[in-house]
Amino acid sequence: MSTGGPRTDIRAVVLDTNAIGRGQLNLDRVTTLADRLSRHSIPLWIPTQVIWEWAVHAAEKVPEYKRVRKVAGVLAATGLDGTGLSPLPGWARGEPTRRPRSLETRSRAA
Repeated sequence: MSTGGPRTDIRAVVLDTNAIGRGQLNLDRVTTLADRLSRHSIPLWIPTQVIWEWAVHAAEKVPEYKRVRKVAGVLAATGLDGTGLSPLPGWARGEPTRRPRSLETRSRAA
């Protein structure tokens, strides 16, 4: 029966991959959770398989990050920083989709 006071029988909290960030590593949230638990002397355990899963998810994002860095380099070379730009459309990211007609027309005219 609970007395309403703080629990003293928790030995540790074990983190699952999908508990925070939908399977993606969210270091701020993990750190915040660890800090909150440490105030109660409760350790946060992160199993090896969780670390591996986070690594796999991060590796899947590498091609996207490389494309963004390339575009950022082009913008920087023109003196633009890209602040406030909306995400690139699929055709600009190299996805096999049709370019908007307005760009097809400009390409032919050039």
